[in-house]
Amino acid sequence: MNKRLTIAFSIFIVAVIIFPGVPALAQPDKTPHENPDTATGSLDKISLLINYGRIIIFAASNRDYAAALEALEELRKMDIPDEYRNIINRYNDLCQQLLTTLDTLDAILDDAVNLIESNNINKAKSKLDDAEIYVQDAIMIMDDLSLATESLRKRFGVEALTAPDELIQADKQLRDSIEQLRQLLNMLANLRESLNESYIKIKGLTSTNITLQISPTQPG
Repeated sequence: MNKRLTIAFSIFIVAVIIFPGVPALAQPDKTPHENPDTATGSLDKISLLINYGRIIIFAASNRDYAAALEALEELRKMDIPDEYRNIINRYNDLCQQLLTTLDTLDAILDDAVNLIESNNINKAKSKLDDAEIYVQDAIMIMDDLSLATESLRKRFGVEALTAPDELIQADKQLRDSIEQLRQLLNMLANLRESLNESYIKIKGLTSTNITLQISPTQPG
């Protein structure tokens, strides 16, 4: 990904994501990552859902998992009230697991592409086998994250008749971002299948060439 975009996003995380609407260097009597709202025992649910959505959509759109993981680490530093701590920690863990798995899967597929292009099919096959394991892992984590999202939105009262429009919109944005991340996973899984088909074709051609080379010459 473009280095300038990564730097810009990192600055954006520090300045905006953790404390939306809070001026930089404000509240000097508080720790750098303590939200004034949470200091009173409350939680800005809308901002939290928006932050999750921003992080996930960034990963899905740019495939820059490292920057997204860095942003997630910043989000972990928020002071969370005890009543929400377990469910939010669980959500953070699932996001981290999924982004890390996708990062590894993406890198393995890149290696497989290079190995196939260089006709190094034995090593390519090993990479494709590894990729299949990570695809299955990512699918399971994605399903867990979807379930956790449903639990989170219920815990935050998104479905309540009195839920503010901003909370409903933030929830929709988060769910849309997760769907885009699922589409990225599907794309990577399809890429793995396509590369495996290429491997099979190349393997077949290689076997045919070897057979032709060792076949005895027929007498004329």
